[in-house]
Amino acid sequence: MDHTEALREYLMFVIGGLVRHPDRASLVMKEGRRGETLYEVLVDRRDFPRVIGHQGQMVSAIRSLLEAAARKHGVRVALRVDPLRDETVLTGPPPDRPEAG
Repeated sequence: MDHTEALREYLMFVIGGLVRHPDRASLVMKEGRRGETLYEVLVDRRDFPRVIGHQGQMVSAIRSLLEAAARKHGVRVALRVDPLRDETVLTGPPPDRPEAG
């Protein structure tokens, strides 16, 4: 297992322990602007405050853990956490209302 996959699993383990809807958590890895590996975590919007924590203390601690683990592998990382957006798109009237017309 390479270091990026090891860090990914570690991060999902930490996030999975915090959220109440782990099935709605996802992680995407990208290359950052400065060549670092960017880990973008998306969580259910109801879990977002739990991951961020009071005044950002929780996400700061997660970021510190991730950076410490990355240093052991000699790589640079960045972390971004965002809430999932509701992807539901309504295409017509609600099911309990007939169409006007």
